[in-house]
Parts: sequence; structure tokens; C-alpha cells
Amino acid sequence: QMSGGMPGAAYFWRQLIETHEATTEDTVAYGTLLLRGGSRDEARKILDSLPAAEKSSRPALELRASFLRVDGQTEAADKLLRAAYLADGRNPESQLKLAVLDLNSPFPEVKEHAAEMLWRIAQSGGPETVNAMRVLANQAHLTVPRAIAMRKLLEKLPETSDERRLSIVSGIL
Repeated sequence: QMSGGMPGAAYFWRQLIETHEATTEDTVAYGTLLLRGGSRDEARKILDSLPAAEKSSRPALELRASFLRVDGQTEAADKLLRAAYLADGRNPESQLKLAVLDLNSPFPEVKEHAAEMLWRIAQSGGPETVNAMRVLANQAHLTVPRAIAMRKLLEKLPETSDERRLSIVSGIL
């Protein structure tokens, strides 16, 4: 804990904001931390303080969706997230988040498409490869051939931490 009992990350984000050195992602992360910590009004001020051009950015829309979710408006939150991820569709993180969101769809064809998207991300060798593998490894519909293929892909990623490897392998098992 840091100054005034504020947790370390929150303290540093606040310092970045106060010195005008925070990125939109920093500001939104701070707002998200505040919202999760129950400081709704402070989190709202953070969201409202974003420049107009940034209010439609993916991070800002994710925070707005978090407010909707806290208010019990799950469908509206999911709809907003879907739009944010589709608008940022070239970003691997957005692709991953959209696929994870779609795994919760009531429609089998949407779930199937999400699983295929996750598989493509897992095979890509890109920045979200390991995260996609973690999600896939914990899905009930993971087939034996895909599990074997995923294990082989994981072997090609020597930079992956033991903890992350274990979470994937234990999910496969």
C-alpha cells in the first residue's frame, strides 16, 4: 500500500493522471480499479474526464460496459462490448475478447464460431496465442485431436511461463 492507504497501482495511475502523463488505457484502468473497489462516483468522474475523442475507444467502452454490468444491465453491457470489439477487430486482444464473449451465447453456431476464432488465435503465434489456449483448454467441447495439436503448439512457445503452461496443460487434461 502507498500514500493514504491507496494500493500501489492505483496510487501510480492517479499520479500519472495528475501529471497529465496517463494514456487513455492508464486512465481507464484506474477508473476500472475504482469501480471494482466500490468507488462508483470517482470512477464515473474518471470516465467523464476522458477527452471526447477517447470516449468511444475500446478501453472507455469497456469501462462504460462495466458500469452497465454493475447496474445489472448485462445484455446492454454485452452489446456494448461486442460493438467495441468489432470496431477494433484488427486488434488480437479485441478478437480474443469477442470470442470469449461469444462463448457465452445461447446460440450454438455463435459458440462454434467463437471456438474457431479462438483456435485461429491459438495457432497464430501472435500476442494472444497463450491466452486463447488457456480459454480453449478449459472448454468442455475441446476435442482430443485439438488438445494434442494445442499441446504441440505450446511446445513451440518456450518463452511461456511454467505457470501459464500448467494452466493450459491442466485444462487439457
